[in-house]
Formats: sequence, C-alpha cells, structure tokens
Amino acid sequence: MNLGFKESIDIDVLKRILDIKLNHPKMLVTISVELPMNDNLKSNFQNNGIRVIENKLDLFSSRLIQYKFEWE
Repeated sequence: MNLGFKESIDIDVLKRILDIKLNHPKMLVTISVELPMNDNLKSNFQNNGIRVIENKLDLFSSRLIQYKFEWE
C-alpha cells in the first residue's frame, strides 16, 4: 500500500499505519517524504512490531526519502 507523499512522517502517519496493521496481519506500506524521520518516532514503529526501511531516492531528488514499513 502506498500512502503517497508528505513533507514528513508525524504521529498521524504512525496512527494510520497502526490502523492498517490492525486490519492486515501482513503488509508493506510505503511513503515518500522530504524530511528524515526522527529516532523517537522510528522507535515507536519498532516497539509496535513494525520494521522500518529507509531508502534515499537521490535519483529523483537529493531531499526525497522513501520509507517502507512492514510487519508479519
């Protein structure tokens, strides 16, 4: 599932991904952002059993980052 583009990942994105996780026992969610995620928010995802994969999209923009969130 692709959540599209946002300036940054915030608590609302965390809540949205947690809602998706409740309804889908196995899923991959992607989102592209301009600002990197802070360590505290990344820890929140990991504490909820969600693996965070960061991928810089330098080919498109020096500021664009794609995050993948997955769980099983």
